[in-house]
Amino acid sequence: MQTLISILAKNLEKLDLPETFYLDVLKSSWPWLVGEYLAKKMYPRSLAGVQLVVTVSDIRLHQKMNTAMVSAEIKRKILSCFPGMNVKRICFETGKVPAEATSPSRPPLPEPPENLPEVIVKSAETIQDPDLRCRFLEAAGKGLSVAAHTRASKSTVKKISQEK
Repeated sequence: MQTLISILAKNLEKLDLPETFYLDVLKSSWPWLVGEYLAKKMYPRSLAGVQLVVTVSDIRLHQKMNTAMVSAEIKRKILSCFPGMNVKRICFETGKVPAEATSPSRPPLPEPPENLPEVIVKSAETIQDPDLRCRFLEAAGKGLSVAAHTRASKSTVKKISQEK
């Protein structure tokens, strides 16, 4: 029998979501994936193909993170929580961690977006942590709105070019 997460992963691939969707999911769940302490010191900056780039605020921490064992552990956590992500390599870079990652207190949880596909809502129900569940739904809503906007822009450009 397939798990709900594996079904979600297959369906997310069919939705052809942009990498920004997966990056938003990672950013939203980063404190849960690496712990609150490390989340204040490092932050996922970009996701390009199979490479995740993580900004680390401290050079000493950067040296510790840049080991195969740490990288493998973070990849294992990401893939166990989000099987649809295809992260094969993590690149750690030193730099300034954005204020949103270092803020001591989080704002209250927003209401989940409306009109999400049923498969995403059902998947979110399997996430036990309410904060992580809400962040997942929020990231899903952002990612889907970006995808819809991108598709609408492409179809508008196509119509204009056909009219010429």
